[in-house]
Amino acid sequence: MPRSEAQTQARSRPYRLLGRAFAFPEGALYQDLAGGAWEREVAETLEALPFSLNLAELSLTPTELPTEYLQAECVRLFEVGFTGGPPCSIFVGYHERDRQRVMEKLIRFTRKDYGRLTAALAAI
Repeated sequence: MPRSEAQTQARSRPYRLLGRAFAFPEGALYQDLAGGAWEREVAETLEALPFSLNLAELSLTPTELPTEYLQAECVRLFEVGFTGGPPCSIFVGYHERDRQRVMEKLIRFTRKDYGRLTAALAAI
């Protein structure tokens, strides 16, 4: 594998893990979190980067948090909130009023970058 391709893959992996971190905490994801597998995967991913990024002091494994608690927090933060909506919505439509502009951005991304992104993810 060419060096630049390996570097691209190493830089892409943290984004995949970050995206996974925003998934609803259930099933395999919760098992990976609670068992420490996700934390180990993050550490291995960071070691492969062509620059130093050390999160040694940050614990990514929940301690004694039941699935229901993490699920409730996920819903509270990203979907419902307490007053007038979620404090940190993951849906771009919540932050962007011009829906047509959002769709145009998605189409441009899909046409331009999606092929490269899927090729990089497939190689991981």
